[in-house]
Amino acid sequence: MSDQKKKSKKPNRKRDKRMTIRGTEQEKKKIEQKAEKAGMSRTEYMIRSALEKKIIDFGNLEDINNLRIELKRIGNNINQIAQKLHQNDTLSQEEKVMFIEEIDDLKYQQDMIHKQIVKLISELG
Repeated sequence: MSDQKKKSKKPNRKRDKRMTIRGTEQEKKKIEQKAEKAGMSRTEYMIRSALEKKIIDFGNLEDINNLRIELKRIGNNINQIAQKLHQNDTLSQEEKVMFIEEIDDLKYQQDMIHKQIVKLISELG
């Protein structure tokens, strides 16, 4: 075993007991895929699963980040609509106030969703 591999092992942690499980070829492939997606070995994946530790699926992290980006774009669109509304001369002041209140509510909701996504990404990453 090379020095680099020895250094990567966790100190005071020794897995010296062999455990064998039986499953179908499909189950084996699914476990291998999930372990790879989570960035860990089959052994680590199965032990963490069995001990009910949190397992991060990094495939979903990319999807979540894409949602965050799209949500920011929606926020930009909302801001552009608000700017156009302020420049509109055909609406009464009462109508403008009503639309602005609705837009403010949309911006607030968008901001709250964005904060939840950022929090989720930080917990997963």
